[in-house]
Amino acid sequence: MTLFAAYIAYVVVGPFWPATSINVRFRDPTQWSYDWRGLTEATAWRASDSAVPAFLAVPSWRIGGKVGIAFGPAVPVCAFTRDPREFAFICDTRTRLGEDALIVVPKEDAPDSLRVLAPYFERLGPSEEIAVGRGDRSEQVVTLTRGYTLLRPYALRYGNGAITR
Repeated sequence: MTLFAAYIAYVVVGPFWPATSINVRFRDPTQWSYDWRGLTEATAWRASDSAVPAFLAVPSWRIGGKVGIAFGPAVPVCAFTRDPREFAFICDTRTRLGEDALIVVPKEDAPDSLRVLAPYFERLGPSEEIAVGRGDRSEQVVTLTRGYTLLRPYALRYGNGAITR
């Protein structure tokens, strides 16, 4: 019981050591266990020059789950990946043609992810970085970029947007 209580405290509070410590040689096993609050307040989402984006574009199902919780069920999440998992059935990008998206990617993956996603949109807006974490502690930085006008659907191997022959 004590071990379980210690684990729950670890999940809620996070690691008990500084994340920048050079003595830490393993990854935090709870790195995906906190919510990404604050994303809905980002300038890239609430741009003053245009409407709120119609959907969220993510490079992985893990990111999709986090942003889905942050934005709620009213905002569709589309996974632009070869492994979309449940998002293959939730969002068909064929129905999103002509709409704007908020692209959400981890900062370290942003250059590659945005390069891959750019051809699907008419243009990409400027990027904004938001720190997410537990409590007041910043544990991960997420890059948000607005994708203007989806030009073509993302073909999936299965699900609603599956390629048919």
